[in-house]
Amino acid sequence: MRAGQFLTGIGTACEIGRRVEGVAKLIERARANAHRNGIGNAQFHQADLAGPDLSHMPWLKRAYSHLLLDPPRLGAREMLPAIARLAPRRLLYVSCHPGHWRETSEYWYTSTDLN
Repeated sequence: MRAGQFLTGIGTACEIGRRVEGVAKLIERARANAHRNGIGNAQFHQADLAGPDLSHMPWLKRAYSHLLLDPPRLGAREMLPAIARLAPRRLLYVSCHPGHWRETSEYWYTSTDLN
């Protein structure tokens, strides 16, 4: 398994690519993979994206035009308020579980907290 595969694929097409991951071992593997593939504009951060307060995270304090969200199998509902505050022009949601994708998408489009 290659960690950071999305960032490796799109890393050369963006100014800065940031990966936020909850598992430290996956961050280590993604850094090594970026280095091996010559991706010099990648940044990696460890955080529990389902945590209660992410406002102190430095990567959440800048604007993003595009976000690629590849959450764990349980979905990304907890992260959606923070994503809505970032107000990206485009959001690409990749999900390996269609049911959680549907639930997260429905929440995104119907929640008054996010619109």
